[in-house]
Amino acid sequence: MKKTAFLAALLLMTAACKVPQRPVTDGNVSGSFFEGLFGKRCDLEILFGSYAGGIDSKIHGKITALIAKQGNIITSESKNWGREGEKAVCVDVKSRRDAVLLEKEITAIIAVNSPAKGPVTVTRGPKT
Repeated sequence: MKKTAFLAALLLMTAACKVPQRPVTDGNVSGSFFEGLFGKRCDLEILFGSYAGGIDSKIHGKITALIAKQGNIITSESKNWGREGEKAVCVDVKSRRDAVLLEKEITAIIAVNSPAKGPVTVTRGPKT
């Protein structure tokens, strides 16, 4: 009897719990880290994180130099967001194709310089 009551209680508790859902923006900037930091979503969103020792300045320098020499950039802005030099870079480009190509170049820089001193991620925003 005790075993049956326990199983029934367990079943009721699990049925009452909802599985948490990841937020979906679908182009809506609400809830985005970049929207909170820059006031908008970006064509390319690059994050430089830290494992308690600062960002990987070598990778940051290479990606910054790559962005600076591009002719297809509309705007590029960088903001610090952490206590150990963490940075977010917001890049808007002229076309979706430009975003895809630049993302591939940045991903290649990250891969060649792996393992990084800290996490570095690049993603395309909801517009691209």
